[in-house]
Amino acid sequence: MWVPVAVFVIFAFVEWGPDSLKTYSSLLTSLVAVVPYRDTIKKWFNQDSAAADPDQFDSAAAVLRNQVKVLCAEDVGLLHLREPQNIMTVPWEPVNNNLAGTDPRTVTALVDSFAREPRRLIVEGPAGSGKTSLSHMIAARLSQDDELPPIPIRFRLSAWRPRPSGAANQDSFLRWLKHRIREENDYLGNPKYGIGVVETLLKEGRIVVILDGLDELPAERARVVIDSLEERPEFADRYVLTSRPDQLRAALKGRNLPNVERIRLLPMDGRSAGSYIEAQSAADTENLSAWNRVEQAIRRQPDSPLTLTLSNPLMARLAIDAYRGMESTSPDELLDATRFPDRATIERHLLERTLQAAYVPDHSKYNTGKPKVSWPIEDALHYHRRIARHMADSDINELGWWKLHEIVPRKVLVLTPMIVGALLCMPLGTLLFGLYGHPALGVALGAAAGLVGGSIVGTVPVEPPRRFALAAVRFSDLTSRGALARNLGFALVGVINGGVLVGLLYPPLAAAGAALVFGLVFGLARLATTPIEPKEPVTPIGTMAQDRRAVLIGAAWGAAAGAVVGGIGAPTFTPRVHMAVHLAKPGLGVLGAGLGALLAGAGLGLMLYSTSAWGSLTTVRLWLALRRFTPLRLMTFLHDAHEVEIMRVSGRHYQYRHLLVQELLAEQGRAE
Repeated sequence: MWVPVAVFVIFAFVEWGPDSLKTYSSLLTSLVAVVPYRDTIKKWFNQDSAAADPDQFDSAAAVLRNQVKVLCAEDVGLLHLREPQNIMTVPWEPVNNNLAGTDPRTVTALVDSFAREPRRLIVEGPAGSGKTSLSHMIAARLSQDDELPPIPIRFRLSAWRPRPSGAANQDSFLRWLKHRIREENDYLGNPKYGIGVVETLLKEGRIVVILDGLDELPAERARVVIDSLEERPEFADRYVLTSRPDQLRAALKGRNLPNVERIRLLPMDGRSAGSYIEAQSAADTENLSAWNRVEQAIRRQPDSPLTLTLSNPLMARLAIDAYRGMESTSPDELLDATRFPDRATIERHLLERTLQAAYVPDHSKYNTGKPKVSWPIEDALHYHRRIARHMADSDINELGWWKLHEIVPRKVLVLTPMIVGALLCMPLGTLLFGLYGHPALGVALGAAAGLVGGSIVGTVPVEPPRRFALAAVRFSDLTSRGALARNLGFALVGVINGGVLVGLLYPPLAAAGAALVFGLVFGLARLATTPIEPKEPVTPIGTMAQDRRAVLIGAAWGAAAGAVVGGIGAPTFTPRVHMAVHLAKPGLGVLGAGLGALLAGAGLGLMLYSTSAWGSLTTVRLWLALRRFTPLRLMTFLHDAHEVEIMRVSGRHYQYRHLLVQELLAEQGRAE
């Protein structure tokens, strides 16, 4: 920002003389002097005026409940848990005596019991036993009844990673929970709800946290989670925690948790597994007779490796997915004890076969999803291996598309906006100054503006996805210190953009008017990206489309303001330099409107684009495609992976359908 300030001081000397230069030099000196206090100033600006009152709090809770309800309904549909025939008969047994009297001991009865009486519940079971599906079912059941006070919110615990400079403790865990709620529901940060909404929701017991995958955490963090659930008042009455047994015992360290219901999910018996296979394979007419042979075998041989494998809910589901549309193979190959002598061999085969079957061209007719592209099998699996390996190396189990810039070298992210800015600004400068007989000056100034602006923008952290909603801007937003801090930077750029460019060509009054209007428009455009409650479910593709729309609408908003300023100013004020063309006032008005729209639209659009997640994604996907890390149509690829059920959606994030799938792909990625 100091370079534009210096340019403005030079302009002041040319236009108003050395006396005014002293004034602007003093201003620059004052700005430099306050730099050491910038953190204090920023903290003051970011303070909000008032905490949420009861009406604001209730309004925020109602919006959150509605969003959670929509999201949970989508989740159970994608996991095939909406229809009763798709829900497996998974039994469970108590681990302690703190039971609420659930009978019969099936997962569906447990879900209904928890909905009637939310409590502290720990669910343990081996990999693929149905813990995650159960957590989704509980969340969906709680969200269906608007009369139930707790709002269910699921968290995948593997996403909790304390900051490198911080320790894994209860405070950092609670901060992460609050951060995830705000991140997935960013409209809760809207000033109309006041502040402290998430904290109040947790303290007053309006949220029941459903924590999935304690076993995916390192031992130290897992113990912190257990300690937090026991000692923090936010979790005193109700929560759900899932884990594999061994990791749970290690985290408990021999403790007996009082007032906690603890259960263990059990494998299905041969009859239940056979019934599920029979129901799910009915649509696979090509393999129906082969499935009948598999079903009969697991009913007759309850202790065989195949029966023990398919008694696991995940493996039973994978078996169905692995052979749909696979004309070259038949599911009765699983009966070959020579090829498949044990559970480990069968499980790996089903995982690999499922990944291949997902991208068979005719396989989509068996899925409810509709992929946009027919990806070659080997290419698709190569991309998945690279992605899964990156996730494993980064110790993450979910993928946020706006965070993919972390893979790209920093110098690429800095150089790209500089080059793009220079290439775009040079023709704009040539056009503007060429009308006044100085095209070479326009090229030089355009290149300088693009390089300097790009270097500044390249160092700005990428913002999370945002929306453009000018109707959501209120007068109180314009006067609050938090809003002022968020929008001051954009407003200053608008002031400099309008003041310097117009001031070089027109009298000071025109420059002042342009600076005022551009500053207001740029600031309002930034303010209009304040998060609001979404009108549709939050998904990765949806958030990217909203972010792109915010950039384009902001650019159009800037173009409209520029057209007004140029259309009025060009025929009203006499240029300081000679124009290369001679036009009457109406013609000057049209020309001024066009130039104003072009310059302001491009300026504001580039600012929004360069700081947006969508803009960053453009650089990221080009870089990754050149290195054959991911395809050029990255978001389409991820969307299709979700459609063919290799990945699933959790709010704005993508996740592999199970940790076993991610681990297999990462292992194969390291071997490539």
